Amino acid sequence: MRLLLTITLTLAMCTSFQSIAASILYIPDTVSLLAVNMEKPETKGGFFSENTTLELPNGMNQIVFKYQTEFEIGDVIKTVYSDAVIVKFNSSNEELVFELPSFSSYRQAEKGMFPLKWKLLDKNGESIILTQDTLLSSGVQLGRNYPQEARNYNIAGGLASVPVTYVVANQFEKNIAASELTQTSVKWDNQPSIEQFKEMYKELSLEEKNELKEWINRQK
Repeated sequence: MRLLLTITLTLAMCTSFQSIAASILYIPDTVSLLAVNMEKPETKGGFFSENTTLELPNGMNQIVFKYQTEFEIGDVIKTVYSDAVIVKFNSSNEELVFELPSFSSYRQAEKGMFPLKWKLLDKNGESIILTQDTLLSSGVQLGRNYPQEARNYNIAGGLASVPVTYVVANQFEKNIAASELTQTSVKWDNQPSIEQFKEMYKELSLEEKNELKEWINRQK
């Protein structure tokens, strides 16, 4: 078991110990960001700020979002929501913006929202290559846990899925940045020790630890 843990963490850290860099995603008020790399979004700004932004680690990312548009019909405001879109894409030190459709009427929105035709643009106005799918709910749900749904989707291997271990590696990177481990006495050789792996394992959440254990058990 210890050997398998060593192998698993080695694979994860192949992409972890790099310089911490990020891309910025600008989020319009018509977009509800539901999950980012199988976690709840940690956005900045909003309300009184000019822009709501999300910082994404460079490389592969996955987000889940819904687009909504409102229409005033008489004294009633009606809203049309898109499906939950799950999408993966690569970016590196980019500033990214949504390009979303506009509709002149409620009826037009009802017809044109499905499927949603949109793009993700870089600062030069060029489209980012991406892979998208619809994150479907199973049955009637009063509330949806989108981060968990994204995780289940990835485990099932959907069209826009990313390896679960890849996102765990991203989490390693965030933890390193937060605790400034690069300034400690920890040194990583070509063959990290078990004690070093233990320290990294402690940084994971309970859910991530369970996910890692499940992955290890499947390798037997």
